[in-house]
Amino acid sequence: MRSASAWLVFIIVLATATGCKRGNRDDAPARDGGGEGNKKDKLAQNPPKPPPPNADGGAQPVKKGPQSFLGTLHARGERVALDNEMKQIAIFFNAFCIDHPNPGTRKVEDFLNSIKRDSYKIHEGIKTERFYTMNMKARLGTDDILAYETQMYSDGYYCIRATGQLGLVSQKEWQAALGIP
Repeated sequence: MRSASAWLVFIIVLATATGCKRGNRDDAPARDGGGEGNKKDKLAQNPPKPPPPNADGGAQPVKKGPQSFLGTLHARGERVALDNEMKQIAIFFNAFCIDHPNPGTRKVEDFLNSIKRDSYKIHEGIKTERFYTMNMKARLGTDDILAYETQMYSDGYYCIRATGQLGLVSQKEWQAALGIP
């Protein structure tokens, strides 16, 4: 009798772990007769509204902070990895500036060719994914923004300066530092 109850508990745990959902399948049509067509009709009648612009007329920030404790833990681990990549970009840029001391002659393509072998992930993050944006006119040892994440956070742009300092910069400071009107 004891082994039968153990098997019953095992089957119940297995069924809940695999997500057994009887009668609640996504591929089955709804009971009210509306399937995919009904959802599309509702969406066509009520199209989603575009997000409102910020108070200063700029674009709405794309990235938002995590809403839960687990999301905060995950975001913190991700932030550490991204900080490491930004620091590596600064190291690669310092090495690149030895060969290209004049800021006016530096090109992103030349920088990407110099790091392609050493860090393909950063290379793809700049070139293909456009996750990072480079400021090739940054001068070493100054407070110039060297690279920043292309998408804006709710507090501003996350960047690394030529001095190696990481941090958020407001949109107005970011525009002033890069010479964007």
